[in-house]
Amino acid sequence: MAFWYYLLQFTWGLPQNLAGALHFLFALRKPHSRYHGAIVTRVRRKRFSGGWTFGCFIFLTEPLSPGAEHDLLIHEYGHTVQSLILGPVWSLVIGLPSMLWCNLPLFRRLRSRKGIAYSRLYCEGWANRLGERVTGEKQYSEI
Repeated sequence: MAFWYYLLQFTWGLPQNLAGALHFLFALRKPHSRYHGAIVTRVRRKRFSGGWTFGCFIFLTEPLSPGAEHDLLIHEYGHTVQSLILGPVWSLVIGLPSMLWCNLPLFRRLRSRKGIAYSRLYCEGWANRLGERVTGEKQYSEI
């Protein structure tokens, strides 16, 4: 099964996996592990807490509580599955909207003031559902 996962990631999902491999190389000295075939790298960030994904490469900030890390791994793994489904258009359909939804102050304020869940954006809710379905694990809370 792992063979097909990597074959698809590095052919159909090549653009985002190249970006992920580059990020991985810059974080080579950081702790790494695997999660259902994805390569997980733990990095330190001062102004950002959470995670991001490029193809089969998942990056998580440290420190995270065990419950938050569990939920975030499932969610980010959902993005790796989206990469398998969407291939070369993943960056435009998932990556860019996700990055803007997460990082733009306008959207952060909107979510905070109106109590809008992060998963309300189509690609984030879809990542949660895919991650749970494919891993067989349930999130403790909705991301």
